[in-house]
Amino acid sequence: MSVAEELRLRAEDLRKTKKFRLAIPKYRELWEEHPEDRTKWDGWGYATCLLKEKKYDDAYEVCHVVYQMDPNFVFNNGLYAWSIYKREMLKERVNNPENFFRLARLITSITTQTESQSPYTKTVFRVLDYLDRKEVYPADEILEWLDKVDYKKLPTEAEVYTNRHGKQVSPASFFEQYYTYKAKALYKKERYQESIDLCKEAFEVIRNFHNNNDIWLLRRVALSNVKLGRYELALEQLHDIMEENSRWFVMKDIADIYVLTGREEEAIQILTEAALLPGETSKKTKMFELMVDLYKKSNLPDIAANVVRLMVSIEQKKPEPMEQVLLDLCAEFSIPTDEHFEMQPILNDCRAYWQKEVFKLRDPFHGRVDKLQKDINLGYIRAGSNKGFVLPFRISEAVENEIPLARGIKVSYYVADLFDPKKNRYIRHAVEVTPVAEAPKPEKKEGEPEVKPQTEEIRFEEPVQESKKEKEDIPEEW
Repeated sequence: MSVAEELRLRAEDLRKTKKFRLAIPKYRELWEEHPEDRTKWDGWGYATCLLKEKKYDDAYEVCHVVYQMDPNFVFNNGLYAWSIYKREMLKERVNNPENFFRLARLITSITTQTESQSPYTKTVFRVLDYLDRKEVYPADEILEWLDKVDYKKLPTEAEVYTNRHGKQVSPASFFEQYYTYKAKALYKKERYQESIDLCKEAFEVIRNFHNNNDIWLLRRVALSNVKLGRYELALEQLHDIMEENSRWFVMKDIADIYVLTGREEEAIQILTEAALLPGETSKKTKMFELMVDLYKKSNLPDIAANVVRLMVSIEQKKPEPMEQVLLDLCAEFSIPTDEHFEMQPILNDCRAYWQKEVFKLRDPFHGRVDKLQKDINLGYIRAGSNKGFVLPFRISEAVENEIPLARGIKVSYYVADLFDPKKNRYIRHAVEVTPVAEAPKPEKKEGEPEVKPQTEEIRFEEPVQESKKEKEDIPEEW
């Protein structure tokens, strides 16, 4: 028996008994020191052990040689595809798009969706994820890759995994993702009725949605109906979304419809509320642009100019040059584009205006001053009925009237998120704090039993509650 044959038998015996780590040195010796005796089956066994031990680079090199020996060797092609997928497709950043697509096409050419042990489907959806994140949305490419799968044969359940916080996460299945990707691509291709029909099908066949996909599909239906001129139906659908999930971009969708239907006062009202909701400021430029246009029509040049400055401060942080629309607005309001604008102070001024506008539409809250710390310009209001809590307010910004601000007095107030530069975050405060006159207590009649006032146990929280910010993974043009 030759040395190569002896190595082969020993390596195969170790592989068959699942001693992959021990089999690798035997296969390596056979593969590297006896190249004239090695076969494609030796390469398959060697690559199998390497993949089992997560040595993806080595597995790729071996599979590549075997693929050159026999491109139609299906057993190696499955391993070759997995080695490519593990080595290249899972990288967080795609530094070489041309090579990324070349390898993705190679995987989908040497394996099929029907193979239970192949990375075909995972590769398709990895490509879709990459394409969906591109700045310029490639609808045609996405539809091309979606056509590579038979969606009715996609898995309807996804693998549950544990995140870094130890929490089990159940992501959307490939079957569910198919509908979200295709509905968006059809919308971008202006195939609005097809997008609507696909979303309706999704609601019929998917039992449990993940990541709010049911809400985003309904939004896709609403936006398609807007494009088809069905404004009232679209408004109804968007308001249904708002009942489940108040997001600034959904409110912006509603404002767009209001503008299209001549309801501009309602548009500015809902945009004002949207501007105060959590969300990355840099993604709100299209909304700010619409607000400026409405402020101009309402003869509100000061706030319009301030919002333009806010837009400039956002764009100055980007490497790309400013768009012509913003340059024209700067010229209209005599705002120099070569001057540096700090975003946070401008945003604070805009938010103060927006908050006052929102307050006009709402009734104030009421509470009592619990504590005054004039040395740090902070007071605290006790509120919350049976579940008492404390809100801070800035003493210098309280409304002055004939009633002096003192501990225990009744006040009216609104709630707003104010920026704290020391903590570099927004913190919930009471604002527009106004002392309120109380009706005098009725005099006790002779012989009437004394009734002790009910007291309420109050929890004092020092000093504030932080406003929650939602993580925003949905781009403005979703």
